[in-house]
Amino acid sequence: MCKTRVLLVNVSSLLLVLAATVLAQEGPIGRNFVSEPKNGEAAQWEAAYKEHIAWHRSNNDSWDWDTYQIESGPRLGQYFVRTGRHEWKDFDAHSELDAKDGANFEATAGKHTKSTTSWFDRTHRNLSRIDEGGGPYKILEYTRVVVKPSEAPQFLNAVSKFHAAFEKTDSPARFVTAQTESGGRTSNFVFVWLHKDWASLEQDPMAIPKMMEEVYGRQEADAIFDEFWNSVEDMESFILRHRPELSYDADAPTSNE
Repeated sequence: MCKTRVLLVNVSSLLLVLAATVLAQEGPIGRNFVSEPKNGEAAQWEAAYKEHIAWHRSNNDSWDWDTYQIESGPRLGQYFVRTGRHEWKDFDAHSELDAKDGANFEATAGKHTKSTTSWFDRTHRNLSRIDEGGGPYKILEYTRVVVKPSEAPQFLNAVSKFHAAFEKTDSPARFVTAQTESGGRTSNFVFVWLHKDWASLEQDPMAIPKMMEEVYGRQEADAIFDEFWNSVEDMESFILRHRPELSYDADAPTSNE
């Protein structure tokens, strides 16, 4: 009886996560890496990673690899690397080069790396606001939100209302909403706010509450904020600075924009 109850609880949790996914429009897959250099070896790591980037170029890699440095929080000084705009099948087509990629990384920057973590995420198109051909975005505000699994549908419902308000008011804000697919809890979400420079980080802290009240009225806006915060278990944020000299832009387009 106990095992049956546990099974039902697990199935119920899975169904809630799936229901949350249905609320969001599926988009492309991205793979992310965070590398921490060994103590005192950041300069060596960068020099070696430049060699690794040169390897991508010499092998005519068709994937883009964007590198950012973490500028705040407990991960200060670590490097965030992302390749995005893929479909799952792309990883099959790229698997042979991936194996060589990993070997080359270990032979170069890997010698100066203390640890690396990786995860896959999926961008939700209908919950993101990205300019066509926008960027380059030099500064990213990266906010990871751990949502209670049972509250994932309510969380996405609230996020959809925030997005609708941004659209209705034609807000200049540009951001990406993504959800973890593998390498973490699937009820983990990220909001990545896109900025072209540091100056654009300076904004009115009451801008979003004012916008929500303008669109929905005070009572409904408060209810939406409550729905959002009641579904959140934990949150962390940090700033990323783009490092173009440690990035690779492929000549060939990716298969899924």
